[in-house]
Amino acid sequence: MHALSSTPPRFIGMTRQHCQQRLAHALIDSIDFGHWLLIPSMQTLLVFRHQHCIAIDHCPAL
Repeated sequence: MHALSSTPPRFIGMTRQHCQQRLAHALIDSIDFGHWLLIPSMQTLLVFRHQHCIAIDHCPAL
């Protein structure tokens, strides 16, 4: 279990860079593309607008 997966992610309002740093520090892989940041191990998609997280989507199909 990842350190971040034990509690609800608190990424809303954070910058993309801060989200990526937080994930890297917790040794959680992510995939950066377009306006999204995919976190496969958490089945989560972070949505960004103007480089700030505005939504978190759960992706159970991952």
